[in-house]
Amino acid sequence: IDYSFPSLHTAIIFAMIPILDNTFSHHKRLWIFIGVMVGLSRLYLGVHYFSDVIYGVLIGLVIGEGILLLEKRYGWFKYLEKYIWK
Repeated sequence: IDYSFPSLHTAIIFAMIPILDNTFSHHKRLWIFIGVMVGLSRLYLGVHYFSDVIYGVLIGLVIGEGILLLEKRYGWFKYLEKYIWK
């Protein structure tokens, strides 16, 4: 098996957690549960090492928080709606 670093599946789901929490904060436990289950599934299937999953979590959270920061400072989502997602 060819292992990769970091776990992209885990990074993607954990990048989504801050954004989903910002919009649907009453489901925060659900978002975290889904993220943890994705990370555990990567370990269970034997396609990643534990460190791959941990760094995927950290990278994902940094990206998610960065996107929220861009939205709060510059209204990034409104820009995307106006010029990209016509």
